[in-house]
Amino acid sequence: MMEKESIPDINKATENSTWLANQNLTEFDGQWIAVVEQKIIARDNSLKVVLERVGKLQLPHVPFYLRVSLGAAF
Repeated sequence: MMEKESIPDINKATENSTWLANQNLTEFDGQWIAVVEQKIIARDNSLKVVLERVGKLQLPHVPFYLRVSLGAAF
């Protein structure tokens, strides 16, 4: 399990966000996702549920979290 003091690696976050930008995320619209090493490892409408699921995993890095909102206007 990850240590609570783990600090996100900015390079990994950048790699994951770049990878996500090139993915079809339609099936995840409105959900929170957690990404590690360019893989979606958890998803749910609730961030709390995603965090609970991720907390049970042994991961090499701190996940990149994102709420997918395909129809949002900025």
